[in-house]
Amino acid sequence: MPDGVLVGAYPNAIYEEVTTTVQPGDALAMFTDGLIERHDEAIDDSMNALLCLASGPVDDVARFADHLMGSSRSDTSDDACLVAVQVR
Repeated sequence: MPDGVLVGAYPNAIYEEVTTTVQPGDALAMFTDGLIERHDEAIDDSMNALLCLASGPVDDVARFADHLMGSSRSDTSDDACLVAVQVR
């Protein structure tokens, strides 16, 4: 994981750049913290749970996104945003 704020904008934020190669069939999920925030769980534990959900093969990116959103048990009043894409 790169150092810095993953999603957000702060006037003095410093972002590390990372280049990752993707292959045909790979899927990429970008999301806000509202997808994984829990009152009773550390954010790292919630992130690991999401990584487990997202680690399987992706046949259909829409079903993949629905699976991630439907499996989320966020219990905060924060909104959640998910963008999922698949390389063709």
